[in-house]
Amino acid sequence: MRAAEIASIQQAIGVLRSDDARDTFKKSYDSQSFVQLDGHHHHHHHHHHDHRRSHALSMIRKIAKISKDSRVLALATQLADKKEEPTEIDEENPFTEVVSAIDGMISDLGLEEASDLETKENCEKERMDTTNSAKKNSKLIDTNTETIDRHSAEIDASNKTIKEIEAEVSELEEQKTQAQNQRADENTEFLAAKADDEKAVELVGNAITALKSFYEREDLKFVQVRRVTQPFVESGEAPTPPPSTFEGGYGGSQGESAGIIGILELISADITKDITKADTDEGDAVTAHGKFEEDLDADILALNNLKSDTNTAMSDSMEAKGLEETDKNTNGESLTADLSYLKKLAPGCDFMAVNFNTRMTNRQAEVDGLNKAKAILNGAGAQ
Repeated sequence: MRAAEIASIQQAIGVLRSDDARDTFKKSYDSQSFVQLDGHHHHHHHHHHDHRRSHALSMIRKIAKISKDSRVLALATQLADKKEEPTEIDEENPFTEVVSAIDGMISDLGLEEASDLETKENCEKERMDTTNSAKKNSKLIDTNTETIDRHSAEIDASNKTIKEIEAEVSELEEQKTQAQNQRADENTEFLAAKADDEKAVELVGNAITALKSFYEREDLKFVQVRRVTQPFVESGEAPTPPPSTFEGGYGGSQGESAGIIGILELISADITKDITKADTDEGDAVTAHGKFEEDLDADILALNNLKSDTNTAMSDSMEAKGLEETDKNTNGESLTADLSYLKKLAPGCDFMAVNFNTRMTNRQAEVDGLNKAKAILNGAGAQ
């Protein structure tokens, strides 16, 4: 409304300032003066004041009519109602009150100008500050988003690592079970073989005993180690000629008898050696299996520690992500507040930005008009 008023006032001032208007005022002024100059010199001041009033009044009414400024209208009314009551004190200028009212208006317009300027500067500052704050919050939100994405990636990576570790651990557990089963099988086999071997040694031992007792009972000597065609002759005795017939008792298969017992004893020794070797091998196998299990257990423990560390890292990432999300929400609220504040500022500030110069120019014109009206009332140039 003030803008419209000021525009009208500017228009009024334009009208008032034109050459035509100046001529009109001059003629009007002269005719008024002329009408009043009827030779009553004692009324000279009175008439002079009268035409000054109507001259100023017509100007103020024109400003008021176009500008619709209630203050200007009030001024016109005040001027119209002014009764000519010249006293000694007021003789010089009877329009003191009206002039002071005009001064009041000029002062108001000055305050309005200062207020406009303050509004404009505040708008510019508020807008700049809020825009900077919005930019800052946008940047913070971008950083929050990047950080949240980074934490999400960390969490995904941790989950993947944990799955891999679990797969590896279960593979190692499987190996351990297989090794244990294999060891148990081998041990069962070893014990069965050992029992068989020990039984075999026992049987061989029994066979040797049986043979020996048979030969001793028959008082046969186990001296012949090889087959001979001659009967055995004691050392130093002449060989006996071969018998023409079989005489005497049965001497036994002396050559083979020593060989069989010897072979049996070799077999027994062989089996015993096998038993010893199998015992050693079993001992080694037990040690090796123990070592293998220890290694597996160490690997499993290391993997489980890694898994636990990964879980810790993951929960740290989750916590950090949560904090970052909270921070992002806070920054988002700040940004929303900035944007809605800018939106709230926009109508008033846009209006001021667009109309400031026009308002200033128009107000200056209004002030000029009021100053002229004041000059007329003060009687400048009225002589």
